[in-house]
Amino acid sequence: MADDAPKNNDDFDFGENDENTTVTDKGDSDKGGGNKGRKGRRSAQSAQFVIMADHPRNSDLLIQSVPGRLRLRSTISGTKPATNMKTGAISVPQDQAAAMATLQHIPGMCIAVDGSTNEIRIFDGMKPDDVRRVGVWLKNRGLVSKESEVRPVPTRSEKLDDDRFKTLMRELHNLNEMHHIKVVEGEMPDMRQIEKMDGEFLLNPGSTVANTQPRYEKDFSAWVQKLNQTS
Repeated sequence: MADDAPKNNDDFDFGENDENTTVTDKGDSDKGGGNKGRKGRRSAQSAQFVIMADHPRNSDLLIQSVPGRLRLRSTISGTKPATNMKTGAISVPQDQAAAMATLQHIPGMCIAVDGSTNEIRIFDGMKPDDVRRVGVWLKNRGLVSKESEVRPVPTRSEKLDDDRFKTLMRELHNLNEMHHIKVVEGEMPDMRQIEKMDGEFLLNPGSTVANTQPRYEKDFSAWVQKLNQTS
């Protein structure tokens, strides 16, 4: 880890200022998931860990369980492989590699999770040198003006209720299983521990429109049955 990164679960700082908070991103040598997040030795209710968005195709991630929904920029690299849907062969797309050859590896956005307080902190994993490289890359291609200032995404913090926090933990667990994120600090609880947490799983945590569906997943089957009886 970087010298100024959290060294253990007790060193996490969930304050508003993340100027001195960095995480080490090993790039494509660390293929997401991994042993971290699968050991599950700590209680989910007291778990503290940090994840970084790491989609296999450099795509953004839309996190449903954070109020207002949250878009995370993934790690970006021209060397991420893709699967040929016709042949099943895995290779690095030539156009991707050529376009991003000079950009190199860019860390993704992160979520620091504190299970003891139901707090999360969203921050950018880019260091000052990463920001500078991105700025040069964009300006050299005319994608932004020479006068533009490229900055990392501002840090934001949220304190979630038990239901939404439990639902977020499951969402992050599933993303980790799919290798769309990677755990860069601490350990993510397993599903058995998450299921034992306070609160209930939300049915549609990312919904932004009014609807008549129940709030909780556990009530969905009864709601569908009643709907069928009255239709």
